[in-house]
Amino acid sequence: MAICKEERHRTQALMERITYTLNLTEACKKLVRNKGTDGVDGMKVEELTGWLQTNIQQLQNQLLNENYNPPLVRCV
Repeated sequence: MAICKEERHRTQALMERITYTLNLTEACKKLVRNKGTDGVDGMKVEELTGWLQTNIQQLQNQLLNENYNPPLVRCV
């Protein structure tokens, strides 16, 4: 199914807002503050802040370029 040009523009604008550095760091802070669970990739919540600081540019690029492939989700 083809996505019209206007819809793609709105989707891209939303992804740009989501991937702002401030939004990603705030989401990370909330996860840590709310004592979120460790990731299916084995990363501890406590490690996330450091990982994000090191890899934020790569994560932003992958999300914006639609290259990000999240790991499978485990059932809780």
